[in-house]
Amino acid sequence: MVKYANVFFVHNIQQLGGVETYLWEIAKKYKDYDIVVAYEEADARQLERLRKLVRCIRVIKDKPIYAKRCFHAYEFDYSLVISDEYIQCIHANYEIQGLPPNISPKITKYIAVSKWVGEAYERLLKQRGIDRKVEVAYNPITVEKPKKVLKLISPTRLSKEKGKDRMIKLAEALIRKDIPFIWLVFTDGDIPHLPGFIRLDPKIDVRDYIAEADYLVQLSDTEGYCYAVMEAWLSGTMTITTPVPSFYEQGLVDGENGYIIDFEMPDIDNFVDKIYKGIHKAKYTPKEDGYNDLIIKEPSQYNLNDFMLVKSTKNFWDSKRELWVMADTNITIEKCDKEYYLGMGCIECK
Repeated sequence: MVKYANVFFVHNIQQLGGVETYLWEIAKKYKDYDIVVAYEEADARQLERLRKLVRCIRVIKDKPIYAKRCFHAYEFDYSLVISDEYIQCIHANYEIQGLPPNISPKITKYIAVSKWVGEAYERLLKQRGIDRKVEVAYNPITVEKPKKVLKLISPTRLSKEKGKDRMIKLAEALIRKDIPFIWLVFTDGDIPHLPGFIRLDPKIDVRDYIAEADYLVQLSDTEGYCYAVMEAWLSGTMTITTPVPSFYEQGLVDGENGYIIDFEMPDIDNFVDKIYKGIHKAKYTPKEDGYNDLIIKEPSQYNLNDFMLVKSTKNFWDSKRELWVMADTNITIEKCDKEYYLGMGCIECK
């Protein structure tokens, strides 16, 4: 028979929750001690990370495990773990939650995560004629340097031409390399069902979001002359692009204001390491656009006899009531084709 030194029992280790964080912090801080996490049900991802540090055992009816000391929460079947000592861990205020205290005579000691929680539990025990002291044992926590969360943005149509498949490959590589990321995708289409992707409805102007990103990602097959990459560079944001010739013509310099990956995306794992470590502010001066010599400077020529007054109904913003209202208005337009403008309420047509 094996008798484990310390067993931490949780009936159901869920995907998220304070108890789950508590188990993880116990495992990290006291990994050099003989600790077993026992459970009846558990989330697979929680188990995966716990097993890197401590032994995890699923217990079932009629096949108990044995322990010197068993730490357990509210929901506990004492037949599952046969222990020399039982310590109940009180993680919540039972008074507020309307839960009765555990008054099992098997309990060696009560510990609470805070003085407030412990005092509430003592009152509940006294209401049942039990005068027991609840000790305070604050939740452990370890100090770790957090990883930087990579912030990506793509205002784009999610089509093959715009590199949807390449976006998926890049995201999969980030996940594989355990690089945390948030990828805002402004689009009217569906986005890949992968962790980190966040779909937002298209906006006319996303420059504020681009400025806050680490990279603008544009993995297109082809681009004539891309506004998005220029907006990124002017905001100081780096880009991740394919080697489209027009990007170079616009001023792309690999490693300076962006990183370039080949269309076939070879060696993608090393590439994501490079972009994760190589974040810096982009520098860019846009080229002269040439339209100063193309646009006619003189104003248009008008003949007042060619215009007429038209009644129309428009939406107006009422600043006092803070809502949109419909109202009639008169606008001046070029004289109409009767059939075309009849629906607008042209005075002359009526």
